[in-house]
Amino acid sequence: MPLPDFIDNLPISSVDKGKLRQLGADSPFSLLSLMEAAPDAFASYLGPAAARIENALVTLIPSASPRLPATRLYSLGANLSAAPPLPPPPFNLARRDQLFAEWQTRQQFPSTKASPRAQELETAISSLIER
Repeated sequence: MPLPDFIDNLPISSVDKGKLRQLGADSPFSLLSLMEAAPDAFASYLGPAAARIENALVTLIPSASPRLPATRLYSLGANLSAAPPLPPPPFNLARRDQLFAEWQTRQQFPSTKASPRAQELETAISSLIER
């Protein structure tokens, strides 16, 4: 895929053009979206040219292009907050752990692997989880 030529038309140095090409943006809209998603990262990456680049990109985007309001994310656009807690399972964890521990103990010995109790444990675990 050829490098996008819109970068060649920006009023910036060849070094900054090289930096922008490394980002892989294929249109002014995608590059501007990257810049708006992580403005602080781009300001440190491009230095004083960042504002000029952003203004130039805005003029290259047709007014009919959909533009979403910029949302401020974390550094480089990654949300680093803690994940929400998982909901509790729809079954009794203690009972499942008890059945599973007994089943694992039986699996250690060849004489008890195929015992009726091992089959009962497997059925009980399955029915408990599949409710």
